[in-house]
Amino acid sequence: MGPGGRKRKAPPPEDDDGGSSSSGSEQEPPPPPPISLLPPELLIKIFEYLDDEDQVQVSQVCRDWQAASYQILWWRSEAPVSLCHLRNDPSMLANMAAWGIRRVRIVMTPCVTMGFVSHATCTPETYSELCRALRAGLPSLRALNMTGCPSVTKRSLAQIGKHLKGLEELVLFGCRHVSDAGLLILSDRLLHLKKLSLDHCNLVTNAGVGHLAGITARGCLQLECLSLENCDRLSDVALHHVAQGLPRLRYLSVRFCGGIRDEALVPLSRLTRLRTLNLSFCQRITDVGVGHLAGITADGCLQLEELDLAGCGQLSDHAVRYVTQGLPRLVHLSLRFCGNIGDGALLSMSLLSRLKSLNLSFCQRISDVGIGHLAGITSRGCLQLEVLDLEECERLTNLTCRYLAQGLSGLRHLKLCCCEKIRDEGLLFLSRMSSLNILEVSYCNITDKGIGHLARGCLPLSTLNITCCETLGDASLGYIVRGLGRLRKLYRCGCNFSLNCMLELEQQMPGLLIL
Repeated sequence: MGPGGRKRKAPPPEDDDGGSSSSGSEQEPPPPPPISLLPPELLIKIFEYLDDEDQVQVSQVCRDWQAASYQILWWRSEAPVSLCHLRNDPSMLANMAAWGIRRVRIVMTPCVTMGFVSHATCTPETYSELCRALRAGLPSLRALNMTGCPSVTKRSLAQIGKHLKGLEELVLFGCRHVSDAGLLILSDRLLHLKKLSLDHCNLVTNAGVGHLAGITARGCLQLECLSLENCDRLSDVALHHVAQGLPRLRYLSVRFCGGIRDEALVPLSRLTRLRTLNLSFCQRITDVGVGHLAGITADGCLQLEELDLAGCGQLSDHAVRYVTQGLPRLVHLSLRFCGNIGDGALLSMSLLSRLKSLNLSFCQRISDVGIGHLAGITSRGCLQLEVLDLEECERLTNLTCRYLAQGLSGLRHLKLCCCEKIRDEGLLFLSRMSSLNILEVSYCNITDKGIGHLARGCLPLSTLNITCCETLGDASLGYIVRGLGRLRKLYRCGCNFSLNCMLELEQQMPGLLIL
């Protein structure tokens, strides 16, 4: 550093004979090629690592970057749009339209000219401006996601109904000021709406659902998907309205709607097009209600493929028998946190020949006997399960693993977290399951010997969860390197692995993501 803080020039390079270079100029390395020279396919690969908000930012740089980012957004489900970007670049929507983008999610991002605009500071006039811009720039818009916009009121919904009459999907998740009056406006103007999410809209009551169903208004009679999760003011009357006015429904969720009781399931059982029903944590539902739903104690004719009864704590083995008798087309079934479900229920369940995914986590009355029924070892079952969740089923032992390997060898994802009676011998049985891709045994009492069994088997494991298996040591990492070469994700938090062995694992398996 010279006087005054100025940098001194480096001395000129010397020739081989020790003299100075004749040119006298510094030899600098050539500059890297500009990123603008990258081919489009490589740009797309790089931009795939960005989230949607960053995609919008890079799309403002130049036309090549815009084309790459819009192609990714087209592949993804929704393109994010913010008021800041619309004001700075009015042509953005026209460019999206040229790419065929028809699904938009409203986001709030920092803006140079406006500062940060939060959802809370948006007014009905703000949303009116958005809607007018969307109508002009994206005339083919079909889906609008306004998740977490708390200032959306009936005036905002009136603007949506006025300017975006062609909408087929509208998500209002967490818009806590949406009320029955707003739904009345929507039901009169959005006549083509097929999908509506009102999750956590706590002001919505039975009257609002009546508007949507055409009982007290024109109604959104084309609805195929309706989500009313955590709308805790709803009661049986709301489901009567749904069954009466929305015969096209294929998906319905009333999760955490505590006012729903057994009587509401009688009219639901007549929705012949319904394929997915989520009743999780509707804690007033009993075996009687499931009987109605399955057509055992009602004139139902449901063709359900997915049923979620998680957290319905009053259900017993009788409910599962009703499901088996009346809903034979089920593909996905969840009984998570149904603490009264026991081994007898699994005997009935083994006859659901189309079942692919089953969640029995925290059903602590289930034992090895029930798993034997499920696997067809001690029953006439013919299940073809691919996903099975048995987390916190504390009575299960190594015998469960033996039954699973014998009777459910097609399992692709198995979760045995917190089953403390499953030990190394159980993993020896599981090592014979040639289709198993994901295995979760966190908080189980397994040792290095058990991981060795897995490594010597024929498992095509891509994900292994051994979180908080405190008895595992560095030997387990060696087994993983030698025998589980297809592994792509390893959850190991809480295990006693040395730093040197972890570094060696990263070097020998560079494609492995360690979490």
